[in-house]
Amino acid sequence: MKRIFIAIICVFPLIAVCFGLTACMGYTTQKPYDDADKYLVGSQTYEVSELVRLNVDWNVGKVTLIEDETSTCVTLTEENALSDDKKVHSYYHDGVLDIHFWKSGLRDMVREKEKHLTITYPSVRDLRVEMTSGDVVADKLTAENVSIKMTSGDVDIKKLQSVSFACRMTSGDLAIDEMESKEITFEMTSGKGKFGSVNAETVTMSQTSGDIVVREMETKSFSSDSTSGDLDIAFTRVERASVSMTSGDTEIKLPEKGATASIAMTSGSFKSDLPYVVDMGKYIFGEGECELGIKMTSGSLRIK
Repeated sequence: MKRIFIAIICVFPLIAVCFGLTACMGYTTQKPYDDADKYLVGSQTYEVSELVRLNVDWNVGKVTLIEDETSTCVTLTEENALSDDKKVHSYYHDGVLDIHFWKSGLRDMVREKEKHLTITYPSVRDLRVEMTSGDVVADKLTAENVSIKMTSGDVDIKKLQSVSFACRMTSGDLAIDEMESKEITFEMTSGKGKFGSVNAETVTMSQTSGDIVVREMETKSFSSDSTSGDLDIAFTRVERASVSMTSGDTEIKLPEKGATASIAMTSGSFKSDLPYVVDMGKYIFGEGECELGIKMTSGSLRIK
């Protein structure tokens, strides 16, 4: 019995070590892509007269985006000891830079920490990032069109300026400290969207589950459609706002000149920190400037 006990003690650390190694490793597959024979392998520097579009197709790990408006080069930096098949593959053509996780069609194991790509680039018109899992980090993003699609992982952006911004996340967190765009679309299945200051003409948000928090928003038109999850938003200016929620909690801070609200609730609770009057079935807060429509199946609503 004593020998068995000693054997277990000796084997357990080995199991723990093996589990630790496999926990940070996993199989991943690169979808086949066109012109695979034209791609360069590993870290690269491209001289570009004009960068029209930057496409990043990544699987796991981390992508750091560094915008340098004074540069005439795009630099890809990936420090690892992987084989060439597993290194970043890239192809520049006609103002477009396509970046892929590794060799076309390859399925293999990799540690997440081995796939950290840093992209330094000049200004770009269109920026597209698609990631299976992992993190996207940027201090500043400036482009006419920005598109981010994440299956899982986190996005952390300090400042974003664009004409249109579209983000779709299956799970994970999106955090943007400062944001200015003409049109914003954000779709989330689960996770959390956290926004600091937002300035836009139109904002459309939808969530199946998870939370959305906006500290400060200035917009002409806002729309939110939620199956479940919480919405916490503070408006500094808004002309029209629509909120539809199946379940969850909603907190709305109105702009200075108030709102005229149509509120329809199947079940749940309504609370207001502000004085209001009811006229023809509508709730009027302050001067009633904003047109606000709220539909809730269940949950709680708080106006503040």
